[in-house]
Amino acid sequence: MSIATVYVPHTGGRLVGPAGAVPWIADDLLVAATPVRPPGQPGQPVFRTAAQAWAWVDWARRDGGLARIPLAVAKVDATLVRTLHSTSPELHIHSGALSDPAAQVRRHQPPPADPTAALAAAAARATAEASRQWERMAASPRRGGRIVTAATVAWQAAYPIAYTYGYTTFAHWLAEHIHDIHSHVSTPGSARRDVAAAVRRLIDVAQAATPGQVAVPQPPPRVLETAALAALDRLDGRTAPQAITHDVHAYAIRVAGMNGALTAATDIRNEWRGQTDRSTLAAPLDGGTLAGWVDATFATVNREFITPWVSAPVDVAAKAPALARASFAAPATADTPPAATPPQAQPGTVIALRRRSSR
Repeated sequence: MSIATVYVPHTGGRLVGPAGAVPWIADDLLVAATPVRPPGQPGQPVFRTAAQAWAWVDWARRDGGLARIPLAVAKVDATLVRTLHSTSPELHIHSGALSDPAAQVRRHQPPPADPTAALAAAAARATAEASRQWERMAASPRRGGRIVTAATVAWQAAYPIAYTYGYTTFAHWLAEHIHDIHSHVSTPGSARRDVAAAVRRLIDVAQAATPGQVAVPQPPPRVLETAALAALDRLDGRTAPQAITHDVHAYAIRVAGMNGALTAATDIRNEWRGQTDRSTLAAPLDGGTLAGWVDATFATVNREFITPWVSAPVDVAAKAPALARASFAAPATADTPPAATPPQAQPGTVIALRRRSSR
């Protein structure tokens, strides 16, 4: 038996999962935010950081069937008990721990606005404009350029929205992760004070980061290839401009979102390093240096929250009902009707990113 400090999503001091189900520690947010339950772990997930706990709360509200349930996060000490019949320790949370006011973990700022509606509206506008241009150019000598025109319209409509969301999302999650360890370095001692002040500056830089006015680049060759293939492969009855804008829209979201995130990482890192002494960057921290820890945190944010978004796009219109039906909160049934998917809008996967305030 051992004690573990965990961050637990709850509603009014009660666990969210089925009555009697044992909660489990999710080391990976991607495992927690999935309709597939790990074997022998039917309860709700709990987390080792507040950042991941709040991210799961946002996923549960948006896609997990818990939109109308008030959710909070508490930091508690739980007991890990190994049993003869389980492959991993069972987690026991003491009665009343979740409702303790001192255990509640607050947020600092709201997360970036969900871009799903804006992306869907942009897709609809792009489809209409591309169709209009397609018809207008049909009888002109420039009709050979219709694919490029339709692709450019879709690219320019989606890119600034996704870029801005990728930028603000990275900045938000970075600050969230740094908040999780700020108290760890805020201990007495001159060296620790310098490190704590540098970490605080990094939080401030991340919170203040903004993408500014987005300059949309010309569509890269891959966009034109995607458009050409979409125009040729139309097995679902869509017109050529509809197919082009649909596929280019989805691709633009992935590229622009990643570009925004990478730019945010560069901007924040450069500004923070410019404000931090070399001696502070080289200060020892958890077996390494402060600079090494910051670089590892940047990589963690990209790996856990940015890369899945751009590498596995999903149609949000179909994703939310499907995950809600399959989650632990609303088990799938044979009576559940399939979700409808509008052909003209494919906003892409939206990461639920939330900020919290540590106690």
